[in-house]
Amino acid sequence: MDVKGFIKSIGEEGLMKLTLHVCEEGLKRVEEATRTAGKPVRY
Repeated sequence: MDVKGFIKSIGEEGLMKLTLHVCEEGLKRVEEATRTAGKPVRY
């Protein structure tokens, strides 16, 4: 995978949005797993 080309094609702002989206999705999944398990989930 051409990482430099990927970053240039989506731009700095696009990369920031993608990073935030990935983090938010991870947090949602951890919260859901915590509710399902009934206790805090560590990752």
